[in-house]
Amino acid sequence: MKNIHPEMITAQVSCAGCGNKFSLHGAYYAKSFSVEQCNKCHSAYTGERRMVSTGAVEKFNKKFGDFTTLTPTKKK
Repeated sequence: MKNIHPEMITAQVSCAGCGNKFSLHGAYYAKSFSVEQCNKCHSAYTGERRMVSTGAVEKFNKKFGDFTTLTPTKKK
């Protein structure tokens, strides 16, 4: 039985939280990918609480704007 095992590659990983870069060896689909947090910035490893901005709030505000500028509609 040939070709039943996936190819083992070394993938380059970058952390979106702190910018740390490292490599992993395994059966991955891509040769490079990013993670949200790594052992250098995750609170379970560092003992510190940090807020990681995913941009969801900024994306929501950009899409819907400021709700304080809304005007009520008149009922018919």
